[in-house]
Amino acid sequence: MSSYQFFQLLFWIPVGFLFYSYFLYPVILEVVSVFKGKKQIPASVIGLPSVSILLSSYNEEKVLVEKIRNIFNCDYPKDKLEVIVGNDCSSDSTKEILNKLKVEFPELVFHNYNFRRGKPAVLNDLVKEANHEIILLTDANILFDKDAIIKLTEHFSDLAIGLVGGNILNKASGKGISNQEKTYIYRENRIKFLEGKNFGCMIGPFGGFYALRKNLYQAIPENFLVDDFYICMNVLKQKFKSISESKAIAYEEVSEDWRQEYKRKVRISSGNFQNLIRFEIFLLRFNSISFCFFSHKVLRWLGPFFILTAFLINIPLAISDKSSIYYYLLLMQVVLFISPFVQRLLEAIPFENPIWKSISYFYTMNFALLVGWFRFIKGIKSGVWTPTKR
Repeated sequence: MSSYQFFQLLFWIPVGFLFYSYFLYPVILEVVSVFKGKKQIPASVIGLPSVSILLSSYNEEKVLVEKIRNIFNCDYPKDKLEVIVGNDCSSDSTKEILNKLKVEFPELVFHNYNFRRGKPAVLNDLVKEANHEIILLTDANILFDKDAIIKLTEHFSDLAIGLVGGNILNKASGKGISNQEKTYIYRENRIKFLEGKNFGCMIGPFGGFYALRKNLYQAIPENFLVDDFYICMNVLKQKFKSISESKAIAYEEVSEDWRQEYKRKVRISSGNFQNLIRFEIFLLRFNSISFCFFSHKVLRWLGPFFILTAFLINIPLAISDKSSIYYYLLLMQVVLFISPFVQRLLEAIPFENPIWKSISYFYTMNFALLVGWFRFIKGIKSGVWTPTKR
């Protein structure tokens, strides 16, 4: 093998990993699901389980009233439901709102914390307060369908299931990056559903709407930034199944502002690498969990490094033969690298092109992954963060 052929091979390896994770892996899941058929929910002999709904809130005055009313208006037996809110030292009117809601809903329980500690610490405290066998974790900006809690929790009649993720449908205004974010989340929803259906190991629920058995909850380290993933992987570690229920529907507005979403992706990226180190043991096993974890998450998290590696290897290939395809691939990669900056300029005109915006979105979020990695390497001292504005 010549040096030129060696560099060709090195170039296509990271490209192949990216193609596999984003395109081939979802196709494999779809093919496997055809042979799995439709799984029936086991009939429960004890009815619906008792559920504690836990909500960590920080400066959610704009959505908190609607959220609490939405929960109590769901079609779930009130004698099997409790709602506990942790007010993480909000600086807005959250405390006053909770006092008023308590009059409207006497069943509501809340705790006002005197200093900001972050969502992980609040959730750890709320779980200790929960009286029921199933805990449902949600966010203030997520609204449930009337039967969503039923659809989510009825799976727990199967004693092998430890965690169930809901199906969050996104409302996009069409402005900014909202359509791109909506498309990304839709694809993620489908992947999570198929992982659960095919292998019983959905790799991480959407944190705004999921439930698990209280006895499987492991306290979140206070400096962790992605609590939902940590909780889910610990459920799998205890040899229980993690699935997604597409009929358990909730709604969320996606962000329009790429700056806000970029900051969120940086935070999530830092938390992803925390979880990668914590659960790297799964990668040393050859089973369905390691397959899904590696294919769906690890390769995605390493995406920026694959992109940079392919670019750097492409340079000597292009220089050695300017008439080859690698010369044009290098030019294409340069254009793709600067796509986020070009998109910012196009927005000022304004000029809209869905395909170009999707390319820009992909590279912007991979850059956020890279920045998040550097923040992880620097060290994360606190789990405190501010929710994305919607």
